Amino acid sequence: MRILLLCLFACIQLYAKDLKAEEEVMLRGELPRSSFLKADCYTTPDSEECRDLSLSGMLVFQNRPSNQLECEGTSSIALFYPDEESVESFRGILIYGADAIKVSIKGDKALYERLDKEFSQWYKEGLMGEVRFLLKKGTFYNFSAADMVCNGGWIYQIEAKDIELGEKIFDELGNREQYGKVFGGIDRQYDSLLLNSKKQSVNLYISPNKKVIATILPAKQKQILLYRIDHIHTNKWGDKRYPITFDESIKIKNQQEKHKNWVKVIYFPPEEQSGKKAYMGYIKRSDINAESLRKSENGLY
Repeated sequence: MRILLLCLFACIQLYAKDLKAEEEVMLRGELPRSSFLKADCYTTPDSEECRDLSLSGMLVFQNRPSNQLECEGTSSIALFYPDEESVESFRGILIYGADAIKVSIKGDKALYERLDKEFSQWYKEGLMGEVRFLLKKGTFYNFSAADMVCNGGWIYQIEAKDIELGEKIFDELGNREQYGKVFGGIDRQYDSLLLNSKKQSVNLYISPNKKVIATILPAKQKQILLYRIDHIHTNKWGDKRYPITFDESIKIKNQQEKHKNWVKVIYFPPEEQSGKKAYMGYIKRSDINAESLRKSENGLY
């Protein structure tokens, strides 16, 4: 009995040691050793010849809080969730079988036309939220460990082309809580704005000097939230840092306009939490607290 207990104790120690080693690999952003991975390409147990994989599952496009520290251009990302059949292709590579994989996509004209039609205007303008599509099939290659500092914590990344999308299954603007955070757990309100306290009321316009869509009371500043959405750290549809690259012959319709004396914002009324109840529009620069505006433009929050 004593010998059996000693053996059991030794096995537990060995298992714990293996788990610790795997955890250290994950924290370093490295890939676990596998006979299925050779350099940046796929191989099989029977052959060392590199091959691409035809996979299916779900593609998720996210606009996240911008990071003004060392990770510019990461506020928009694309993630690939393999379905059960595709997970089998990663057997022995993924630490967790159905992890989301950060993906960089080489797009063609058909993909551009589909996404330009399906993406809501709020998504194209860089507002936080998520859009999901079923993926009928795509060609995936260059599987590797991801940069865990700037990719938001995902362990793996991959490249893809020849994407054939299925139906759009989810489309939702982010809520108020998301606009007070930056990814990575840093609890700061980047790009949030304060109003000019000398003003009794401030108008929010659908476009400069056009229709007023909301009246904001600076006296209720603590109950509202204003978030700037025309900042350089926020990716928008068509930006060169976007997770999909298109051929130069494809001219992306980017309707972002710059207005010298105006700031584009998203506004959450007092106590309102849902992104569906938020307003997107323009406020005069003179209606914004000067120090708040300066910090926003210089990344000093």
